[in-house]
Amino acid sequence: MSDGWTPPVDPGGEPPAQGGGYGGGYGGGYGGPQGSPPGWEPPSVPGMPPGQPLAAPPGAPPAWAQQQWGQQNAPWGAPASKPGVIPLRPLAVGEVLDGAFTVMRHYPKVTLGLAAIVVTISNLIQVAWVASAFLGDSVDIDVTVFATGTAVGVIATAISNQILAGLLTSVMGEAVLGREATMGGTWRKVRPRFWALLGAGLIGGVVPFLALVLLAIPGIFLWGAFALVTPALILERAGVTEAVRRSWRLAVPDWWRVWGIRALGFIVSFVLAFIIAYPGQMVAGLVADGGGENAGAIALLVLFLSQVIARTVTAPFDAGVVSLLYIDRRMRAEGLDVTLAQAAAAEAGRF
Repeated sequence: MSDGWTPPVDPGGEPPAQGGGYGGGYGGGYGGPQGSPPGWEPPSVPGMPPGQPLAAPPGAPPAWAQQQWGQQNAPWGAPASKPGVIPLRPLAVGEVLDGAFTVMRHYPKVTLGLAAIVVTISNLIQVAWVASAFLGDSVDIDVTVFATGTAVGVIATAISNQILAGLLTSVMGEAVLGREATMGGTWRKVRPRFWALLGAGLIGGVVPFLALVLLAIPGIFLWGAFALVTPALILERAGVTEAVRRSWRLAVPDWWRVWGIRALGFIVSFVLAFIIAYPGQMVAGLVADGGGENAGAIALLVLFLSQVIARTVTAPFDAGVVSLLYIDRRMRAEGLDVTLAQAAAAEAGRF
């Protein structure tokens, strides 16, 4: 994609200086205007130390001093540019979570449609294996088949989650710029990245999980450090190795915030999935307890449908939170908000 997602350095290079502001640059990370030469310093006024921002004009409100070059905020508190679902400025925690739901509201067909297709296929694979263990003629469960089915289910879930995350990340990229997104168009963009997406999922998903099983602390750390692998892979068109590096460079300097927001999103998603799936679980339990010739098959079908519905609703939210975390980190560290605003303005000027 060439809509401002390309990183500001060549692959393998060092990112801009990480500061407390929005774009790497002078005095605490406020970053110069787009295209400013190396060593650029803001103008100063007499009596102010060199390298400090201009003083507020007479009569300007106190918030003026908080305006930063990386934001698309004009002086005196004008709102940030918002061509799509989020304002183009660093996001608060609530804006990340709300933005994920906003994408689902604005793009229901593509987000819920893609999620329903991928989740249904994944769950069908799992049900086929589990059903062969539970619905046979023998009362005894074939332990080998059940164990194999469990392993197949875990692998199918991991693969489907990664594919779906890539598809929904592409949708998020369009949503931020206020563009339309379709299922066919999204698949055409992600399809060339399919195998790279699986490789990134193996590193970004399985490695933290194994580290968590073996040693809790490394797993917890990697879950945050590798959180942004998929957005880097899809939006920047990076290779697997470079996507992992990009995630590390963006997430680790603000690891606590990235990990905390991702964990909060996971909790919200878990609670929402439980609320959606619980009625189906209750019905399946009642059907199984009632007995009957086809009670087991009906109960399994009800469980299948409840899980598909729950995952269809929560998967776009999960992907949205991670994508917005990636965008937020790039706006804070690299001034991505400026680049995206310019891309949106240039596109608007063509119509």
